[in-house]
Amino acid sequence: MKNLYLFIGLIALLSVVYFTQEKKHVEKKEKDDIVSRLVVRKEFGRLEEIQTPYNHLVRRGEDIVYFSSDFKVSQEKINEFLKRIANIRSKKKLSAEDIKNPKDFFPEQFPKISFQMEKCRIEFRLGKKLDFSQDFYVEVKTDGVSEYSIAHDITPYEGVIYNQEESHRSDHKYQRVKSLFFLPTGFFMDLKVFSEDFDNSSVKITNIRNKSFSIDFKTKMTEPAPIAGIKVSSNILDYLKRKYESFEAEMYIKDYDKSKLGRKVGSLETSSAVFNIFESYNNDHRYYLKAPNYPGIFLIKSGEQRLFLYNVQNLWDLKPFEVINGELEIKFDNNESMKIGSHQFGLKAMNTLKMMQSPAKYILDEFKDSDFPHPKLQIAFQARNIEFHFTEREIILVDRRSRISYHYERVDKDLISIDPDDYRVEQ
Repeated sequence: MKNLYLFIGLIALLSVVYFTQEKKHVEKKEKDDIVSRLVVRKEFGRLEEIQTPYNHLVRRGEDIVYFSSDFKVSQEKINEFLKRIANIRSKKKLSAEDIKNPKDFFPEQFPKISFQMEKCRIEFRLGKKLDFSQDFYVEVKTDGVSEYSIAHDITPYEGVIYNQEESHRSDHKYQRVKSLFFLPTGFFMDLKVFSEDFDNSSVKITNIRNKSFSIDFKTKMTEPAPIAGIKVSSNILDYLKRKYESFEAEMYIKDYDKSKLGRKVGSLETSSAVFNIFESYNNDHRYYLKAPNYPGIFLIKSGEQRLFLYNVQNLWDLKPFEVINGELEIKFDNNESMKIGSHQFGLKAMNTLKMMQSPAKYILDEFKDSDFPHPKLQIAFQARNIEFHFTEREIILVDRRSRISYHYERVDKDLISIDPDDYRVEQ
């Protein structure tokens, strides 16, 4: 029992020593962290203004906006920028003797960023990189008084270091810091065009390619509604809603020549506004969005114009079957027939099975029986009979009873086999 008490006492003593020393270590680290910060400090007060070589932001009331246009700024981009600046830390303070000729360390063309804080003005200049380390020179001028440091960037590496032996003097972090000084004009703009929540909203899409249609994101329905036997895809609607809510343009052009704006090709109408889409500006073959309450135009990121050029069928589930699992009856154009389990298909016939479970490019619900006179293949499953017809460009699956034809692009003429031997069980 005595040994047990001694053991408990030892554990208690070690715990006290550990937590005392650990607390001192944490407090010292926090103190060193605060001292090493060069620009972003709480004691400087609220941020009022930022000037980089290509961007000028100011505070107006509670918001930070662009100085020349009052264009709104992305708070996420500001936060990330300030985080990167805060990660540039002083490693060693330099005296006036160390920097006898500042131009040797800070050539005139070297960039600077200015911060107007609530309590002081700060100019932050980046100098040269040291030859034999990742460190670099910085100058921080607070209300006109300069301090010089050898600094480093504590932000972790992005990507892979291929040469471990040379990594200690790599310029990767230096170039990354330097890029903060050359952020392009308009970098901080909030280019999210749609401010509303689409959960309980509906939108109307009109474009020159297709008939107008509406989407109700609350009920997950479209107007026109799907034809009989077809349903709206909840997954596609959820994806589309997320894309609209997060939609962000590539850039904003405030001053543009209306005469150089190309043809209007579509529009998206919400409960509160109409957004128009144009196919080019100055014949550049890019897509642009004109939003209400903005004098300029937004350049749409490549590929995202599809969000405004949908066909209503793009939102429907156009698969003839969701899953095929069981026995099928197959008839060929030579009058031969067979019954076979879905798991017994020969390898050369698997594309037939896959197509019947894949979404069509589009569907039609109006056709004459004479349009599809002689099927090359017929497959019966779950009380449905699907006919396979072929044209030069399409493979068409026809359900005469439901009056639906499913149209697929025919990229390979040998994709679908009509040879009975290919469907037989492989031994």
